[in-house]
Amino acid sequence: MHLRFPAHEVKNGTELDFPLMPETVDLLDEYIAVWHPILCKGHDSPFLFPGDGPSRPKWKKTLSSQIKDVVFARSRFSMPAHRFRHAVGKIFLDRNPGQYEVVRQILGHKDIRTTIACYCGAETASAIRHYAQTILGIRHQERVGSP
Repeated sequence: MHLRFPAHEVKNGTELDFPLMPETVDLLDEYIAVWHPILCKGHDSPFLFPGDGPSRPKWKKTLSSQIKDVVFARSRFSMPAHRFRHAVGKIFLDRNPGQYEVVRQILGHKDIRTTIACYCGAETASAIRHYAQTILGIRHQERVGSP
């Protein structure tokens, strides 16, 4: 299963196509089986997030506001839906310092310079920790006589 965004729906005009992980597909299957019928209120809707009537999707601003409200209620973080993109980039780079190309592809940036401008320096502390672990690992190997 893939999540696809045609070029005309993407800000930079680049079509995006992401394969979904099995865990995500399982969550979607559960949502469609259990929650979608409840949200459709007795009518069939072709939309993943149905609106007030069977032929209408939920408005983007409504869905975004609902996501933000739920996240705040559960975590006390103000997290608009769009900010999840930035959180994913930051979390990935914290664990993989300097891997801007992966983040560029995931976020759908046309140009690597956009990704670097947004995230360069944000992972400095992680890069230093990664560097220290690498050096300490080499030192440890030398002490125990490993190659």
